[in-house]
Amino acid sequence: MLVWIAAVGGLALWLLVDGLLQRRDDAKDTWRERLKSWGKAVVHAAVGVTALRVALGAGGSSSRSSRQGSATLLGLPGGQVLLILVGVAVVVIGGLLVRRGVTARFTETIRVPAGDRGRAVVALGRVGYVARGVAIAMVGVLFVAAAVRTDPGAASGLDGALRAFAGLPFGRVVLVAIGVGWIASGVYSVVRARLARLH
Repeated sequence: MLVWIAAVGGLALWLLVDGLLQRRDDAKDTWRERLKSWGKAVVHAAVGVTALRVALGAGGSSSRSSRQGSATLLGLPGGQVLLILVGVAVVVIGGLLVRRGVTARFTETIRVPAGDRGRAVVALGRVGYVARGVAIAMVGVLFVAAAVRTDPGAASGLDGALRAFAGLPFGRVVLVAIGVGWIASGVYSVVRARLARLH
């Protein structure tokens, strides 16, 4: 049931609408915010398509999908460069999420409650954004590694990236921290739905 709900892509649809509703005093700011919302919509739509495939029994390994996509890119003229660019872009996205968590810039989009409740909301957001950013950046690193080694098998999705952490010193501790962070991110998302500033 959860997979089917994810497949519906409700968040992707909301982000598309959110982009249309963006209004700023400066036209450049308006379009920047719109592009941010629409970019997120594309990401969530991709997740929705993957979830739909899982729900329909097509398999759900993000590692396998990433390897297939990497092999396709590497087979194109200039594919190695393209895969490196994809990897770098994913690392940048992860880094931006980490930065958003560390600087607490996400508070600009919500109404932060006063007192301990507000501090708890900010703490959830910080931990969630940083954990998601680190995990996603690792996916980008694996894409770059696949391109450098010209080995699609080195590419991996989120599940493969998390497995890669397990092989590092103190990797299981890191995995637990990331897991706790993703849980915090989920809780924060529920809270954000209630506190979001609507445009």
